[in-house]
Amino acid sequence: MMKWLLVMLVSGSPVKTDLYFPTLRECLLAEDRIAKEYVAAYNELVSWAKQNALDQLESIEKLARDRLHRGTCIPASAVGGR
Repeated sequence: MMKWLLVMLVSGSPVKTDLYFPTLRECLLAEDRIAKEYVAAYNELVSWAKQNALDQLESIEKLARDRLHRGTCIPASAVGGR
């Protein structure tokens, strides 16, 4: 049975997470959960900036957006994985 590896793209470069899943569906669900965590953290930062640093809001939003990472699932065999 094929296993799936979750890979995060950080500034466009792939980073192995060593998170393996038995099905593509489980891997995609994990990717979705991670994306939701990043969105929540981004929203918290923007909310804080609106309350505490209105003059810096645009640069803080840009910094937060630039730090958002994307994930993708690839067959583990593509990287010599389990």
